[in-house]
Amino acid sequence: MASIIDKIYTDISLSNEEKGLISSTKIPLYCYLAITAAYFPRGSDVSRLTNEYTKLITQDILLRSLMQLSKKLNNKVLY
Repeated sequence: MASIIDKIYTDISLSNEEKGLISSTKIPLYCYLAITAAYFPRGSDVSRLTNEYTKLITQDILLRSLMQLSKKLNNKVLY
């Protein structure tokens, strides 16, 4: 997260890994991080916010994975 924010500050392209993180969730992560970068001056400690975003992303990915697993199990039971 910190590297993404730093790249937003410096207007540098994201790595494929960072793009993968952003696309792995339905949460508008890049938008959240861009707003964070715009609100807080460079060098500010935004670790508390990025930790909260990390928890949110983790919950989103876990919930979507559980929902997919539940659908697969449901389909196997029905057929």
